[in-house]
Amino acid sequence: MKVGEATIKFYHYGPRISRVSGEAACRVAFEDAATHDTARVPIGATELVYRAHRGDVQLVFHTGDEMTWYALALAVIGILQFIGIYCEHEMVDLSFDVEMEGFEGAVGTGFIF
Repeated sequence: MKVGEATIKFYHYGPRISRVSGEAACRVAFEDAATHDTARVPIGATELVYRAHRGDVQLVFHTGDEMTWYALALAVIGILQFIGIYCEHEMVDLSFDVEMEGFEGAVGTGFIF
């Protein structure tokens, strides 16, 4: 799925999870990305974990050295678009890669479960 300068590739679909909680975890991640004034500065290699208020679904990002908060925000938008298009009534856990224009390969990977 293409979102601005980012391409999000989805794979490894698994068991059903709560769509409402999945969307809520995405909102938490987007709000975190939006709070950083240095959106184009790399996050650095780390693991970011986001949970909805119920905590039954987690969104996890493994960021590479080139991944920025801007790229993370675009990835979350892409995940929400994917949920909106393909997960009308329920969603499944899945893995994803985040690629950005101008970089070779994935700048980050993650999963929602």
